Amino acid sequence: MPPAPSSVALFGAPAILPYRKEFPVPAGYHVEERSASGLIITGAATVGVGYLVGLGVGIDHSFEGSLGWLAVPIVGAWPAIAGSKVHCSAETVDAAKKCLDNAYNQATTIAVVAVDGMVQVTGLVVLLAGLASGHSELVRDDLQLSAHRRPDGGFELGVHGRF
Repeated sequence: MPPAPSSVALFGAPAILPYRKEFPVPAGYHVEERSASGLIITGAATVGVGYLVGLGVGIDHSFEGSLGWLAVPIVGAWPAIAGSKVHCSAETVDAAKKCLDNAYNQATTIAVVAVDGMVQVTGLVVLLAGLASGHSELVRDDLQLSAHRRPDGGFELGVHGRF
């Protein structure tokens, strides 16, 4: 009489195997859905870093004029760029130099905000791709993964199994 699937000896068997719908699930394994955590973490981190950079630019310029839009994640860069204006009155040479410096600074800010906006949008696309995708894996039944918080505030991770 063959052993029950839960008591199959899996010594030396891999803890995780790729899952294919067209093949039966081997004895001693079950199917688990896994998220694309790498994409999710990368996308979220990219959006977050880009947003912090945009906030930094906004704070550096006291959120003047359209730069107040930088407080809005992902889409804020585009209205901030669209609303930027350079006003010049070059009645003297000194005023013309000041106007040129102001225009140069404004162009630099626009370039930084444009790159920042593209970084945030790219991060969003990666994040959405991660949320929309995932995969199935075969996991051994006799393995138990555990995680819990210790009284001293630390964490413990464990893998338990029968051999």
